[in-house]
Amino acid sequence: MSEVSHIQQLHNAIAHERKVIEQTSKILKLAKKPLFKEVILEGFCHDEVVRYTGLSADPSLTQIQRDDALRMAHAGGLLKRWIQIAERQQEQSLNNIKEYEAELHEYLHADPEEVEDENVQDEAEED
Repeated sequence: MSEVSHIQQLHNAIAHERKVIEQTSKILKLAKKPLFKEVILEGFCHDEVVRYTGLSADPSLTQIQRDDALRMAHAGGLLKRWIQIAERQQEQSLNNIKEYEAELHEYLHADPEEVEDENVQDEAEED
């Protein structure tokens, strides 16, 4: 891999991770708002999930209605899970950026002979 393409890949990776952080920051900011917590996390993801779970076992409902209730119960759990995943994605992206920036710094400040040796070694492995 050429020096320029490796540097470009690192820059692209950093840009990608920054977009992930931007998106997950919005999700987490929204999830921390009191109204969102009250209506969505407590109201839907907890209270409604309990209600829908009960409805999914209600013999007075049709099978289709019970199946719909079970899907709605799953939706609340999936939303909470998505928010939890966003938290972990953000942490991982922050760590990835640190690694990519350190690698970029190393690569840009490396002895040119070392970089050439790595390129020759990479080309030999590709063959």
